[in-house]
Amino acid sequence: MNDKFSSRFLLYMLHLFLSLIIVLICTGEVTAQTNEANLSFRSLLRRTDQHTVKNLSSGWQIRSEHGTDLNSVDLPLLLGENNGTVRFIKNFVIPDSLRSRRLLLRIDGMSGMSTIKFNNIAILQRDHLPTAADIPVSSNLLNLNGENVLEIALTLPEKANLQNPDMVNLFNGPRYAGITGDIYLYWPSPSYISKISSQYATGILNYDYSIQIANAPNFSGEIGPKLRCEEEVVDPDGQIIFKRFEYIPFTDGTPAFSRTVAIKNPKTWSSDTPRMHRLRFRVLSGSGIIAFAEQEIGLRNVLVSENRLQVNDQALQIRGINYRLPFPILDGFQPSRTRKQFYSTLRSDLKDIKSLGFNAIRLPNTPPHSFVLYLADSLGLYCFAENGLWRVPDHYFTEDKLLQSVKHIADQVADDAGSHPAFIAFGIGNEVPLHRPVVKKFYMIAKGYMHQKMHIPLYISPLDPNIINEKAEADLIIHQKYDRALLENFPGNHPEGILLGNVGFALPDLEGASVSQAMQSAYMQTFFKKVANNTQISGYFIESYRDWPARVAASVTMPDSSGKLVYPYGLKDFQDNKRDLYNRIPSLFAGDFYLPAVTVRSVKKTNFFSISVFLFSIIFFLIYRQNYRFRENLKRALAHPYGFSVDLRDRRIISIFNSSMIGLFTNFLVSTVIAAYLFYFSDNLWLEEFMTAILAPLNLKAFYLELLTAPYKISIFLWFCFYLLQLSVVIFLKILNLFAVEKIRFRQYLAASNWSGAPLLLLLPVSMLSFHLMRYTLFHKTAVIIMVLSFLWYNFRLGNSIRVLQMIHAYIIFIIITLGYGSVFFSLGYFLEAKDGVVTYIRLLTDAGFLF
Repeated sequence: MNDKFSSRFLLYMLHLFLSLIIVLICTGEVTAQTNEANLSFRSLLRRTDQHTVKNLSSGWQIRSEHGTDLNSVDLPLLLGENNGTVRFIKNFVIPDSLRSRRLLLRIDGMSGMSTIKFNNIAILQRDHLPTAADIPVSSNLLNLNGENVLEIALTLPEKANLQNPDMVNLFNGPRYAGITGDIYLYWPSPSYISKISSQYATGILNYDYSIQIANAPNFSGEIGPKLRCEEEVVDPDGQIIFKRFEYIPFTDGTPAFSRTVAIKNPKTWSSDTPRMHRLRFRVLSGSGIIAFAEQEIGLRNVLVSENRLQVNDQALQIRGINYRLPFPILDGFQPSRTRKQFYSTLRSDLKDIKSLGFNAIRLPNTPPHSFVLYLADSLGLYCFAENGLWRVPDHYFTEDKLLQSVKHIADQVADDAGSHPAFIAFGIGNEVPLHRPVVKKFYMIAKGYMHQKMHIPLYISPLDPNIINEKAEADLIIHQKYDRALLENFPGNHPEGILLGNVGFALPDLEGASVSQAMQSAYMQTFFKKVANNTQISGYFIESYRDWPARVAASVTMPDSSGKLVYPYGLKDFQDNKRDLYNRIPSLFAGDFYLPAVTVRSVKKTNFFSISVFLFSIIFFLIYRQNYRFRENLKRALAHPYGFSVDLRDRRIISIFNSSMIGLFTNFLVSTVIAAYLFYFSDNLWLEEFMTAILAPLNLKAFYLELLTAPYKISIFLWFCFYLLQLSVVIFLKILNLFAVEKIRFRQYLAASNWSGAPLLLLLPVSMLSFHLMRYTLFHKTAVIIMVLSFLWYNFRLGNSIRVLQMIHAYIIFIIITLGYGSVFFSLGYFLEAKDGVVTYIRLLTDAGFLF
């Protein structure tokens, strides 16, 4: 009987064991993803399990000003910039047993100007900083054994400000308001270990930590109560390579310790050998362990020598790629897939980047993300991250608020990312006017502060390529350029040891996706050939791993399959389809170059401008031949402008038809030359950046691009605008004349305004020549000069006509014309500057021609 029972029991246990294995296999992936989502929090708690933690990352309500309401959603989650103030609301219960414990609220990341309320009491207000926050919560705010309410209100600033100089930028992605990480409440243990930090130099490990001690049973000794502190350093193979302990007096406070450990034959961390050591700390009293902490560290030292990055005393050659965090996945309108897909995408992307042969990633204008750093530590990817200052006008750097904002980001980055060996360099400014004295002074101050906080090199990207790095403002220079000239003219006059920041941006886009991909691969092969044996640069970052969404429409953007505008320069498209260059990257790293050199360029072709000017010229000369009065007026306006104006004053009759004909034709010539310029050079990134800065705040950028899709659209629109402007001058003069003693008729002002432009007929041969030269990217500077001179000539003749008509002094005419144009440009400039700081940004663009 006992044998039968034993057999059944063994079979039952075997069945239970097999079932358990099956369950573990089926749930392993979910567990792994859950652990990954919590890694950022575990790092901040220094991997101690003695804190009481309450995860608040699920079950949130979302309310926005513009009607976007969501219920029961998980974090992280983001909403677009058209939702006004977004409120994240969470209800939860805290047990009474935790009343006496110190409480902190941990937010892994926010985007937007934030106001955080706990039970309707504000506990934090912060301007736009995309960083994490640890916020103390007073026990007086708690509704114990009842429902508590946490509310986070986030708003995107409507315009650039001193804390958030986010300028109108062609290459910006969309802005989001929301939570970019997880949220927790945690109650630290009565006794715990904190402020763990470490630094490694060749063979020497220095680490620091502090102990928060509470009342606990203690060891008794001759000199009074004591606690035992134990420290261990464990190598990647699990071997303890250093161990020590000491007894410390039991006192209130936070004792701090600093240690120096000599390590023989260290197993260092690098991209090729991503090996992690562990620091273990224990504090024991008479009753056992009262505090415990364990933290992973990588033994690596990083410095800059002779303008080159060195890791573990070896010169580092960066093979990097720009990686933009997949924030569109966190779109609040698709809450069912946000959290899980975000973390799994980060994991698969970085594994893929490593497998392609890259050894570094750069997060453009983005502070380091804790989960990205964990993945980079384990995979062996060097990480470059940045504080977000991008192409900021120099007057912002005179304000203390911007400096305080930069310092705050540095503090947060040092606390959250300083222990990650993958984090080897921090960007303190991207495309900044470092040639301005006020900006140099700003960065000299900022660099000194940041070096106190983080022990890694700092890099900067200046607008002026001739800036020589003297280590006053940063440790490294990164070189930015947005067109293919970077590939065609490389290496050029780059300083020794420079980093290249966005290789491959704005490569030519020919008709047909397959042709365009082949061109991209061929151009990148040209670059790889040039850098293969080049010792002048210390590395580069390819643009980019995946297409990224655009904030504004541009000639360098295109719609994806869902209709959203993206920059199509990634190794993968927005739907993760691999481009031709993706499959070529490993062979390019290996020096396998087999694609032919590419010299073909995409040339815009149209005969519209030539044909339209030719046809209108025939019509004009027919009128000239058939209308005697028109012919005589034209001759007199060109040969005797003063006498022509006297005739107007004496009311010699000039028909409205004749005045309108000369005005329409001269405006047509001007509009076609400018339309041809915009049409042929619309792909010029500097011109498009300039137009974006002006038109995006007015919500006219998409309309502008629509006009450029066909030559007739932009020509007709400009023709209408220029003639309307000329009529507005006539109306303005007539309104002023209402207050004068001598009255001037409307047709007199119309004739004065339109016939003053008679010399613009000389643009006829210029226009015919320009239409043929512009298609080959020639004549554009000459055309601009000719148009400026023509504008000045027209206004000089107009002023002379007004002076004769009104019999007033020339300086008064000058004031009238200046007020007329000035009122328009001043009003527009005031609006743009008040809305987005466009005027100061355009002033900055005059120094940024090198980038384009």
